[in-house]
Amino acid sequence: MQEEWNCATLTAMTKRMRIVTGVLLVMALTGVGTADALLMGDVLWLPDYAKEKGIPPEEGPSLAIILHNLDLAATESSVAREESLLTRVVPEQETIHADALLKDNDRMALMTWVQSPHVKEYFGAMRRALLQSFSSQVQDIQDETLDTNGPVRNILSFTDPAISPDRISIVRVQDRLYELHIAEDQLQTGEHLIDQLTQ
Repeated sequence: MQEEWNCATLTAMTKRMRIVTGVLLVMALTGVGTADALLMGDVLWLPDYAKEKGIPPEEGPSLAIILHNLDLAATESSVAREESLLTRVVPEQETIHADALLKDNDRMALMTWVQSPHVKEYFGAMRRALLQSFSSQVQDIQDETLDTNGPVRNILSFTDPAISPDRISIVRVQDRLYELHIAEDQLQTGEHLIDQLTQ
């Protein structure tokens, strides 16, 4: 009788141990697979467009860190939104950020930007519209695509008093599109900002 009880207990314990061992094995394999995916850059929860186009999980540099390093403060601005050319091209369902950038409490620039898998198309539409609508007073047009020392980036910069008293720069890098209206006395800081945004 005692022998039968020991066999039944041993069989029950063996089943429990097999279940526990199986669960632990599945957890270990899941952990190894997750670690491998993270280390190899094949992060499973990225949106499909990011996987297809090779956009890394963190889409470019941190805007907050860049602004801090340049001693700039950002404050939400309805003026930036009203004067933005970006808002005329980007569909309403996209989230457009609009800020005034301040340096030593003076306005350095108005900035609007969007993060989207469609920024290349938005940049192209803005570029075509602007090149067709420049006034005879337009100056210092910079229209270039850069593909060295970092990700591919498109930059269209110009000064046209018929559009704005500020220098306007439209910058596309990875999945972000920035529009900057840079005050005339802040052009050097504006160049530093664009350099940092396009790293």
